[in-house]
Amino acid sequence: MLPGARFVVILRDPVERTVSHWAEQTRNGVETLPLREALDAEPERVADAEALLAAGTLTASHAHEQQTYAAQSEYAASLDRWIAAVGRERIVVVFSEDYYSDPKRVIGTVLDAVGQPAMPADHESRRRNAAPRPTTLDADIDIELTERFRPDVRELVERFALAPPWARFTADAA
Repeated sequence: MLPGARFVVILRDPVERTVSHWAEQTRNGVETLPLREALDAEPERVADAEALLAAGTLTASHAHEQQTYAAQSEYAASLDRWIAAVGRERIVVVFSEDYYSDPKRVIGTVLDAVGQPAMPADHESRRRNAAPRPTTLDADIDIELTERFRPDVRELVERFALAPPWARFTADAA
């Protein structure tokens, strides 16, 4: 439908994305469970919604959209679906951590990839959508999520030739 369209995918450290998503849903009153309990409840909440959505027998799922904190942080399968739908050459992948540290460079990369002129040198980029969340993550949850996402990050590195700037996974990328 959009033959000339390019798609920008912004990936974030999957552990940080998971916790941030939960914090957002908690702030918005969608989630009432503590993080540990919400992660444990995720499989039962979602159940077969993904298969039903893919089959077209379900058009929307609140739990799948709003309460898949960890599942949405598993990027390789999502990228596979996008590649199957539009082709790898139409997808530009960047990392939010790179954007936060050097927004002009990342925006320049995206603009170049989509065939747009560079932004003016005096353009000021600032972080948006930043919201408070618990600053410390329980060490057990951190380790559990890191181990859960480790194979997925390996796939990003190996299959998609990406180099995520996520310190907790750096040893795997070397």
